[in-house]
Formats: sequence, structure tokens, C-alpha cells
Amino acid sequence: MFTQRKLEILYVANSGVMISSKDKKILIDGIHTEDIPPYFSVPKKYIDKIILKKEPFDNLDILFYTHHHADHFHPAATLETMHRNPLLQMIGTPAVLDQLSSTTAYLDDFASQLKPLSLPLYKSLSMNLKGIAFEITSLSHDGDTYQGIENYSYLIELKNKLILHVGDAQPTIFNFQNAGLYGRRVDILIVPFPFIGLVAGRKIIKSMEPQVVLVTHLPDKAQDEGNWLFNSYNAYLKHKTQLPKQTTFFIKPGQSVII
Repeated sequence: MFTQRKLEILYVANSGVMISSKDKKILIDGIHTEDIPPYFSVPKKYIDKIILKKEPFDNLDILFYTHHHADHFHPAATLETMHRNPLLQMIGTPAVLDQLSSTTAYLDDFASQLKPLSLPLYKSLSMNLKGIAFEITSLSHDGDTYQGIENYSYLIELKNKLILHVGDAQPTIFNFQNAGLYGRRVDILIVPFPFIGLVAGRKIIKSMEPQVVLVTHLPDKAQDEGNWLFNSYNAYLKHKTQLPKQTTFFIKPGQSVII
């Protein structure tokens, strides 16, 4: 049972998490259905519960999408979720909104649930929706082949805690310094696994002084031909003194932490 100050973070799949307090629920990158090895897609039982507003996905307040890639976002399933929950609000990059509006199930009625915005690289915007304060920042996406892809991070204030989800942000000090996030203190930091293995990634983490780090975007062990899971955990063991004691690897949908 939640106390007034407790948060639960449920791992949905890949970079997808649901952040819950006693009276608020936020789903980030939590609706995607395509099979994209070696990563997890959201289990069908979760997708069904999200769409049908069944526990633990009942009473969702906001959907956040960091970017439009299929291992983070599925337009048709998102629209079905919004259709069944007309009070649900959604924020994403322009590419996310373009994919939604291009879907055959899109209706003009969805406009009241969508918040169109376009942020230049490294710029931020503060907002408040449904009693939840947050800041969106545009960061460079990781990977040479993905330069130019808009990637939004979300810094959310909930129960007197600051939670930062960086999406697929490039783990370079340059990226975070230019966005004003290097050295920005947070309580809970949600990052993809390269932040653990790379020196710059660990420096970014250290600069933010989080109490909790949650590691996402890890591959399914059964399909991990690159040994990314093994190598990332070995990097953690080697450099654990540089990381918070409460560092958790999300390796299977359904894991959760209570903070």
C-alpha cells in the first residue's frame, strides 16, 4: 500500500516504465507491440490491460513518448488507449504526433488529448498537466545512424522527488551540458544501459547525484548475441563505487521498485 511519499516504478518493456504514486500514474514509452530483437516488446497481457484500463494500468494520467521508434511507441495501440480513456493526456515528439495523425483510427476528437510541441535541440519547456509538473528537454539520440532523430527527456516532479527519463539520449557530456542537464540534481535517474558501460555515461550519472538509477533498454538474454547484458553488468560490478548503491537493472518486464 502506498504512503503519501512512496513511488512505484514498474518495468513494462525496453525503456518503458510506469511511475505510480497513490493518486498519479504516468506511462513512459510503455505502448509498443512490434517484435524488434533483441529487445522486449510490451507483453500482450500488459497491452490489453492498458487499453482496457485494468489494474495496474487503470487511471493513467499521462502518456509520455521520448521518440517515435517502434521499440518505444505504437501509434494504433496508443490511439485505442486514448479512445477508451478520454481524460488521458499524451505528449511526444512531432514525429510521434505525425504518426498518430496518419493512422486510420485517428479522429479529430483526439486533439484535446494531445499536446503538440516542437523543441529545438537542447531546449527545454516546463509544463503542468493534471497536477503533475514536468520539464521536457530535447536531447540528441544515441547512434550515428540516428542523428537528427528528436529525443525528448522528461524530468518529472512527483511526491517531492525528481525523476528523469532520458529516452535514448546519447551518453556524452556534450549532449547533457548543452541541454543544461549535466550536474542537474535528480532523485531517480532512468537511463539505457550504455550509460553504465561508458565513462561519459557514468560521469553524467555522477554529476546528477541520483539516489536511484534504473537501467533500461537491455536485451532479452535469450537473444543477446552481442552479450550486452553480460558486459553491462560486468561494467557495473567493476565501477559500482561510482554509481548509487540503489542501481537496478530492469531485465524482465514486470520488475518493479518502490522508492
